[in-house]
Amino acid sequence: MPKLSSHIPKYSRHQRGQAFVKVDGRQIWLGRYGDPASREKYDRFVAQWLANGRVLLPLVAPAPTSTVRNLLVPYWSWAKERYTAAEVDTIRAALNVVERLYGSTPALQFGPNALRTVRSEMIRSGWTRRHINRQVSRVRALFRWAASHEMLPETVCGQLRTVEPLRRGEAP
Repeated sequence: MPKLSSHIPKYSRHQRGQAFVKVDGRQIWLGRYGDPASREKYDRFVAQWLANGRVLLPLVAPAPTSTVRNLLVPYWSWAKERYTAAEVDTIRAALNVVERLYGSTPALQFGPNALRTVRSEMIRSGWTRRHINRQVSRVRALFRWAASHEMLPETVCGQLRTVEPLRRGEAP
C-alpha cells in the first residue's frame, strides 16, 4: 500500500519552462508553466488526487493499438440492452459496413475521410439518402459512446461531426 502524503503536491516549474507536479516519485507534466491551461490541469489533478484518498490514479490513455473492432464489441453489448430489436438491426447494418471497411484500423485514425468512405459504400449499396444520413448518425453515436466511456479522446467524435449530411440529389 502506498504511503499517504499529508501535503498537497506543489505546482512546479521545470528548467525548460514546463509545469509539472510530482507525486509518489512520478512527474505529471501539465503544459507551459504559468499558462492558465496548465493551472487548470494542476487544479483538476489535485482535486482528483484528493478525491481518490491521496493516491495516484493510474493514467488512462487510449491504447494506440485499439481498433475500431475493439470499440464495436462493447458498444454492441450496450446497444442491445438500450434499444429495441428493430433499432438494433438497423444499427447492425451501419456497423457492419464500418467493420468490413475499417475493423482493423486504429480507432484514433478513424476520421472524417473514413466516415465519408463508409458513406460512399452505403451509397454504392443503393441505400436512400435519408437512410444513409441516419446510418451515418448511428456511426457517429458509436464514437460518441466510446468517448463518453473514455475509450477515445473526444476530438475523434468532434472531427466526425464535421462531415455534412448528404443533400438532395447526392444519393439515390
